[in-house]
Amino acid sequence: MEADWLLADARTAHGLGEPIRSLRALVPERADLAWAETLAVLYDPPDRPPYAGRLEAPPLFDEEDP
Repeated sequence: MEADWLLADARTAHGLGEPIRSLRALVPERADLAWAETLAVLYDPPDRPPYAGRLEAPPLFDEEDP
C-alpha cells in the first residue's frame, strides 16, 4: 500500500481517519509499511475561511525569534 493509493481510496479528508489508524496499527507487524509509521495528513476544511497572510514555516529549535 502506498500513500497515494491510501489518499485516493479515502475520497474525502474525513474518510482518512480510520484507514490511517488501521495502517499505523499494522506497522509493527509489517516491515513494508514502515513508511506509514510517521504518516500525517494535514488539511484545511473547505468551510473554514483561509487565514490572512502568507504561510510561513515555524522557526527551528536552534533559531531565535527575530
